[in-house]
Amino acid sequence: MRKLWGFIIFIALIFMFPMKINASCNNETKARLRKIVSNVNISYEYQMIRNTAIFSLKFNNVSSDIYFKDQYDNNYYGDVDGEITLYNYPSGKSFTFTFYGTNDCRLEEVGKLYATTPAYNPYYQLSVCNDVPEFDLCQKWSSHSLNREQFIKEVNEYKNKQNIIDDSPIDKNISVIDFLFNFFKLYGIYVLIGIVIIIIVIKYINYKRDTFGF
Repeated sequence: MRKLWGFIIFIALIFMFPMKINASCNNETKARLRKIVSNVNISYEYQMIRNTAIFSLKFNNVSSDIYFKDQYDNNYYGDVDGEITLYNYPSGKSFTFTFYGTNDCRLEEVGKLYATTPAYNPYYQLSVCNDVPEFDLCQKWSSHSLNREQFIKEVNEYKNKQNIIDDSPIDKNISVIDFLFNFFKLYGIYVLIGIVIIIIVIKYINYKRDTFGF
């Protein structure tokens, strides 16, 4: 009989224990922990290794009330300053970090944060980009899947569209009408002044002749 009662009590405790855990993770607690998660900041730094950008992610404000897991299910807790630094993240990728409570809500998700590392462009320093540093493909951080030859082709096509390089021959056969139009557009005022002066001189000479009988 004692064994039977012991078994019943043991089963009862098994069912009561998870209820006790879940009871400490009520909506109010979740809301508090979600607010703590929202205050976590993620910044990044990078270093170049064999022309490849490798990033480290730095987490700030990681309270002792929370911890998080990465995509490999590794657990991370903030240090005494509430900071965590993760290393060796590739460029141009997105990562998800799932947060939990360290005491309350330890087994329940209370928030997610996402980090995306910039995509490094290994061709941005090629000489083909010298004339068009503003072009998207010529930026240091630019996402594309082009190989070197495709990259050079795309940049040259952009430069041709922008008339950066114009090797076409200059047409020197200008019509007489176009020449006169351009000439009067540039020098018309001077021609007009010259004509007025000539007319005045002629009238003056004629006036002198009429007056003195020359």
